[in-house]
Amino acid sequence: MKIADFSVNRPLAISMLILGMVMIGAFFLPKLPVDLMPDMELPYAVVITNYSGAVPAEVEKNVTEPMESVMSMDEAATYFFELLKLWREVFPNIEFIHLPNYPFNSLKYSGIDGLDDVDFPSYVPIYGPQGKSNMYDEIDALARAGKEAGISLYGVLIDNPHNYANGTGPHMMDLKDPAYDRDIDWFESPLALERLTKHFGMNFGVIFNFDVDALGGVKGGMVSDGKYFYESMSYINEYEARRGKPDIYHMESWYWTFDHSDPRTVPSTICPEDEPYTQTYLAKAVIKQVKEGQKYDLSSVNLR
Repeated sequence: MKIADFSVNRPLAISMLILGMVMIGAFFLPKLPVDLMPDMELPYAVVITNYSGAVPAEVEKNVTEPMESVMSMDEAATYFFELLKLWREVFPNIEFIHLPNYPFNSLKYSGIDGLDDVDFPSYVPIYGPQGKSNMYDEIDALARAGKEAGISLYGVLIDNPHNYANGTGPHMMDLKDPAYDRDIDWFESPLALERLTKHFGMNFGVIFNFDVDALGGVKGGMVSDGKYFYESMSYINEYEARRGKPDIYHMESWYWTFDHSDPRTVPSTICPEDEPYTQTYLAKAVIKQVKEGQKYDLSSVNLR
């Protein structure tokens, strides 16, 4: 009451005090630092199965599958969300995005007569007449475990380069598997996974890039920044033409060589955003096309 009495009985002093605070604020306002590109990145966690020097198919066979044989998919999902609970306790605002071992979790592996020591991937839909792939079981188990734990995944993000999505990737074109059929609609697999993920109430994202190794990266092949830009944007166009509508458009650079023996990347530079074909130029083109409807004219891209 003493503060209230003082304020009522001395209106002039209170008015001067308020005026002084306003003047001090006006003086220091222009001196506040302004960041043109503030850090707006939300914290997130990514769990990755790592096997240095191995291709994804080897990681699947030699690391992931033995782990799955020790615990079931449901047990793994439960354990996964117990771990996420610990993160959420420390970082209450953290969001979680699941990065599965896709597309290899959507491929069925089977030995071939005369080649018992070699496994070749055969196409298996996310769900269809042949049954359900491991990816269906994985997303289903995560959705159920998350509901039980009271934690929802923000979404699922797949690393499925353009030449994997259309079936021209090195792990598809080089196959000698009798089950390989050139009439396979490889693009249907990520589209079905998008529908499945959204069915469970999660966002879906795609890393829109291009497998540089498909053009001989490890063997010394060359890939220009323009070629990488063209393939990444073409991937988005083709995906949307197939009525795909991801919630997350993730643009990511690529190492020149799969084993990182050559540290160069494509695109070779990050900035500036107005210089073709830097990484930020690519990101800006995607934002304009996806958010503003300004479709990029790919016929003008220099592929050399």
